[in-house]
Amino acid sequence: MSSESSQPLTHSLTLPTQLGQPIQIIAAPGVSDSQTAIESSLFKQWLKSLESENGILATGSFLLKQVLVQ
Repeated sequence: MSSESSQPLTHSLTLPTQLGQPIQIIAAPGVSDSQTAIESSLFKQWLKSLESENGILATGSFLLKQVLVQ
């Protein structure tokens, strides 16, 4: 068993509404291809909704710091 398999896979992403505040995306144990999840249209649409005019990130009052992909 390698030590890498016990560590979660992480990626970093920056949104236009949060320049300078990258989001840490962590794959839960057992998730084999988190990159596919991050690149999926469903994930991209979810982020777009958060940043939309009525989204929780629109006003700058909130920041998204971390996402756990399960």
